[in-house]
Amino acid sequence: LAAWMTGRAMTGNPMLAEVGGEMFGPGVYVHGSALNIALTNPMVTLDAGGDPDAVFIFNAGTTLTTSAGSEIVLLNEAKADNVFWVLGTALTMGADSILVGNVLTGTAITMGTKAKIMGRAIAQTTLTCETACAVELPSSQPSESTARFCEG
Repeated sequence: LAAWMTGRAMTGNPMLAEVGGEMFGPGVYVHGSALNIALTNPMVTLDAGGDPDAVFIFNAGTTLTTSAGSEIVLLNEAKADNVFWVLGTALTMGADSILVGNVLTGTAITMGTKAKIMGRAIAQTTLTCETACAVELPSSQPSESTARFCEG
């Protein structure tokens, strides 16, 4: 709860509600309402510019909704450990979508069939997974870390 509250209080660069097709450099990005990654442009790119310590924080007033088949792409030494999605209410992921980073929500996370989070998923009330979705620790974690699969 403390991490979520700290993230919610952050201010930064304004961003559009539709983040699909966008490329972001390190920083804090804020939108007062809902974020969306649409089917028409389902890729979001995070470019660390060669800095392995680069941090990306996305703070949305309410939700993030990802379309089926959407994905977050990390470039130039960007790391999933350094990506944070701080959502006022919920994350809803479409089937076969891939979200990278640490997700903190005010209420719920709902993952569609075969959706995957490469990071951590922390919801204050519920985490719902449909068939064969997964939350996996980033590859920079120790080798004994294994995927946590959610079966619906």
